[in-house]
Amino acid sequence: MGTKMKTIIIGIDGMDYKFTKRLINEGKLPNFKKLETFSELKPNYPPNSPVCWTTLATGKNPGEHSIYDFIKINPENYLPELSLFKQKFTNLGIEYRPSNLSKPFWKIAEEKNIKTKIIRWPLTFPIEESKTKILAGLGVPDIKGFLSGNSFYTSKKIEKKLKPTNKIIYVTQQKIIRTKIFGPKEQTNERQINLTSELIINLEKQTIKTNISKIKFKKNKWSDWLSISFKNKSSKKIQAIFKVFISNIKPFEMFVTSLQIDPTKPLIKISNPEEYSKIISKEIKQKYYTLGIAEETDGLNEGFIDYKSFLEQTKEIDDEKTKIFWNEFKKFKEGIFAFVFDTSDRLQHMFWQKDKKIIEKYFIEKDKFIGELLNKIGNTTKLFIVSDHGFEKYDYSININKWLYKNNYLHITSEKSKFPLENIDWKKTKAYSIGFNSIYLNLKNRESEGIILEKEKKKLEDEIKKKLENLKHNHKKVINKIYKSKEVWSGNLKSAPELIVGFMPRYRMSWKSALGDITEEIISKNNKKWNADHLIDPKFVKGIFFCNKKINPPKKQEDFAKIILDS
Repeated sequence: MGTKMKTIIIGIDGMDYKFTKRLINEGKLPNFKKLETFSELKPNYPPNSPVCWTTLATGKNPGEHSIYDFIKINPENYLPELSLFKQKFTNLGIEYRPSNLSKPFWKIAEEKNIKTKIIRWPLTFPIEESKTKILAGLGVPDIKGFLSGNSFYTSKKIEKKLKPTNKIIYVTQQKIIRTKIFGPKEQTNERQINLTSELIINLEKQTIKTNISKIKFKKNKWSDWLSISFKNKSSKKIQAIFKVFISNIKPFEMFVTSLQIDPTKPLIKISNPEEYSKIISKEIKQKYYTLGIAEETDGLNEGFIDYKSFLEQTKEIDDEKTKIFWNEFKKFKEGIFAFVFDTSDRLQHMFWQKDKKIIEKYFIEKDKFIGELLNKIGNTTKLFIVSDHGFEKYDYSININKWLYKNNYLHITSEKSKFPLENIDWKKTKAYSIGFNSIYLNLKNRESEGIILEKEKKKLEDEIKKKLENLKHNHKKVINKIYKSKEVWSGNLKSAPELIVGFMPRYRMSWKSALGDITEEIISKNNKKWNADHLIDPKFVKGIFFCNKKINPPKKQEDFAKIILDS
């Protein structure tokens, strides 16, 4: 009998080519240096994680797989939607359907009877039926259907403007604090209501109790996992897990993470087969973070946790993933095994300008991990390491919608609005921006109130492109290039943005503009702790590609899936 072939893929989100090359040259990544093939890998347009990981998985460009950005618009009602999945709210809860229209390499492999195991690859949620073992990654929501949503409990009055998914909950200072955890919403006949469950904090005994679990806590330490359940009108129990960080006793201050789907009793399917998430938990003897983006960057941005506690949490998350990796590795006998580590992305967003040594330390640890892996795999195993994009400084936010408004491409009905896009006069608007790199024309027969005819498209695209490419700040260009989607993508582009914004380093779409808001200045200083990004021109944020064999590296992300299947 011949030797069974094995392929291992390690994804490291945001591993930057220039930064990696420097660390290798300085002798800090000796195990990465041992790998026979090392090259840069330019991201797709635009260089954000959903677009790039889907391109790497499918070998298709966004025009074919239909993931264009983090956020898109529903052309029927002009409401922003996440691109990661299709979401429908029903009386029974939330229904999810995939957005990706192309077949990933593991589906092609399983059709050829190659065993496949995919752990935390972005956009594997919602789970589709297949022979592949999958634990979903980026895209897995919390139990409320959000990608994040923390809470801060305090006895002190605070004036802060938070993201809509985050909450401040005021409590009375006393020895035993009785309060509520806010769970998912439920539709009644008249309205939506928040399901709640009791939380009891005993400050003298240093305990926290829910309706199904109790733990001891230590001040300034992340707690163990707490389990909690919510009961809806059909008496169905909805179970979640979360951690808390109590930073102060008097005044009382407690940070609560997003309510994660419990891997042992998942509210919705997050693995294939469904019991796989439970089996992993049993084998590694602990529960684990299931949220697609579990690192609490919002908590750090909003000042509810500090850098030290954020770093402690990211280490916990990465250690959990490493534990899961080795547990699955020991069972891996043949076929394809892919595993994505993404804490690297969140660390770089928060520390790229503050403290590069933190990021260095992370990759030095990953180098030790790669060294251990190389010692355990034989000559017949091919090892690939890939990242979706690199990183750059983020100093200034650009509100493209405000620019479109000031240049008479976008019109409003009033200065104030409760929700993004609510105050736009669509009957006069020629173009609008949604997402972090996308500009759409308000097309007749696509948008419900579209006004731009097919014959007017080219002239309008050229006009906006030329003007935006001349946008200056401190006498320097803000945008490297505006790309026409039809020139960089192929396939069915009917629902795609017409233009893709390739920002210069240090500049990025503002958070508000990404949702369609026009209340800010065109250019404003980024004052958030989130100080680095990759949502710029792909030429400035190249990722990496490694292989333990001498091979021709991929020239573009679309080539990666073919290399895996050929291996």
